[in-house]
This record gives sequence, structure tokens and C-alpha cells, in this order.
Amino acid sequence: MTLNSRAPNQALQRTAMKMLNWFQRTQPRGVHFGEAAAQWASTRFAPHLQPIAAYVADLLCEQLGVQLSVIESGTTFTADLRMDELEPVECVLALEEDLGIAIPDEDCTRLNTVTDLVLYLHERLSPNGRKA
Repeated sequence: MTLNSRAPNQALQRTAMKMLNWFQRTQPRGVHFGEAAAQWASTRFAPHLQPIAAYVADLLCEQLGVQLSVIESGTTFTADLRMDELEPVECVLALEEDLGIAIPDEDCTRLNTVTDLVLYLHERLSPNGRKA
């Protein structure tokens, strides 16, 4: 039986790639969005709120499987988007993971519309906002 000298090296490389992928997934991704969401936000929000609004719109489309065309600034999460009891939790977890912030339950109770969430995130992510 001969030993392949490349096998240990390849196994080490695979392990390193797995660790790198895990590390990248655990780092906050920050505010990110596509071009369609950016266009959507530009027609509904002031310029300083547009990046966060576009991010929120993309997140809702991804998490809920809704089309961008059904989301408006005044769209309510429970009545208009018909979120079930688990979907708000999943959205909050995605927000916390992407943005590297904690969103307390008491804050969640006052976030009823897309605009509420955009303004909340703007406050939290601004340089003088609270991060914890």
C-alpha cells in the first residue's frame, strides 16, 4: 500500500476552506440589496433612508417569498404580508445576523410597518445610534 503524499494536504485544504466558510457566515454581512430593491426604495424613501429601505425590501422578499411589487412603505407585516407567528422571528434573526445587532423583543412590538422598521434600523445603525 502506498501513501498519497497529496491526500493529507488536500484534507487540510478542505478543512481550511470549511473553517473559512463558517467564519464568513458568522460575520455580519451588513446592509446589502439588489438593483431592483434600490430602484424600489428610491421612489418611496428619502435619500438617506434608501439603502436601509432597499435592504429591508430585499430581506422581506427573500424571507417571505413575496414580490417587491406588493411591498410599500406603509405595508404592515401581519395584515398586509400575512406573516405567520414564526416569520417575524425569522426576519428578526436574519436582521440580527446580517447587521450584527440585537433587537430586543420590546422593540419588535412597535415595528408594524416597513417604514417603522426602516426608521428603527436607521436609528440603530447611525453613528450615534445604539448598537446593543
